[in-house]
Amino acid sequence: MRNSTPHIEPLAVPERRIAINGRFLTQAITGVQRYALEVVRALDKLLADGLIPTPTEPVQILAPPGTHIAEPFQTLQLRHVGHGNGQLWEQLSLPLYCRNAVLFTPAGGSPLLHRRHVFTLPDAGVFATPQAYTAAYRAWYSTHHRLAVTNPDLQLLTVSQFSRRELARTLHLDPAKIAVTLEGHEHALAPTADPTILGRLGLHPGGFLLGVGSANPNKNFQALLAAFGILRDTMPPDTAPTLVVVGGGDARIFGADAHALEGVVRAGYLTDGELRALYEAAAAFLFPSTYEGFGLPPLEAMALGCPVICSNAASLPEVVGNAALMVDPHDAPAIAAAMRTLLTDAAARHDLIGRGRAQAARFTWEATAIATWNLLLASARTQ
Repeated sequence: MRNSTPHIEPLAVPERRIAINGRFLTQAITGVQRYALEVVRALDKLLADGLIPTPTEPVQILAPPGTHIAEPFQTLQLRHVGHGNGQLWEQLSLPLYCRNAVLFTPAGGSPLLHRRHVFTLPDAGVFATPQAYTAAYRAWYSTHHRLAVTNPDLQLLTVSQFSRRELARTLHLDPAKIAVTLEGHEHALAPTADPTILGRLGLHPGGFLLGVGSANPNKNFQALLAAFGILRDTMPPDTAPTLVVVGGGDARIFGADAHALEGVVRAGYLTDGELRALYEAAAAFLFPSTYEGFGLPPLEAMALGCPVICSNAASLPEVVGNAALMVDPHDAPAIAAAMRTLLTDAAARHDLIGRGRAQAARFTWEATAIATWNLLLASARTQ
């Protein structure tokens, strides 16, 4: 899988103005918001550099009142519109300000009252893994997605071939009508690494494994803890590694016995610079997820030279290719064996680091943005 720079449409400016749903700018950064932010930043840079056709009217990001951005865009115009925020703003206020425009919604829920729409839906998780969501979230988004795809003027985007198949299956769509634009890696290289995090956590380069903690059952963190316990049982105490967990400290994550928690360091939420330093110093990054629409963390790790142990489920084989050790996410002994390999086999680590960097370089936000822009132009020119 590769999202090498796609062809740029040579046609003239669009007939309709283009607007972007900026609700994502009000939300905390998770994978979905990361996608939205990076594809919009890449669009902004491409427009500023004159590398994609520029519309007659400026492209506006329509956002709830009070929305703040840390770094202003070069060409995209942030415009505060409507009243309130959240889903009510998105569904009721936003449509009033994008009439006769093509609206791009890169994250969240497309406003059902708006007709001409390009909407990114990263996965079918609300249907495929309902246990990962609250009842309210599940009820709203399962209903929303079913209604949204009945719009004949909707162009649906997703981020992997796996998600295209899943969305086609669960929403009864023709897969050919769902565009795949993938994601990118460059954001992982942007922050300056903050190596002071190593000293604060009592770590040394190469002496720890890195994982992401989450209460979402799809992340399969209990299997990671079980595998780490198996690994420590087979190693002398003075050579056993530490497992550093980034993210939540929810009791649902760490509800294992004391032995499984021995050697586990809970780092909590970190800055981008601190996370980069951990990626670059870890012996391996562990990602045994059972369901992903794309899977940015393994791509980030590979871009930063951290070898990856990754689940063979869902979209992840598309993302990592042959550049990771792939394991059955339900096989804790196999995960433990992969950990041991990367802790003890320097040649295997070196090989994966090289292949990982090459694999990550195949995925760029610029290519994602160009593919998205081509679809926006096509929608804007459609009568």
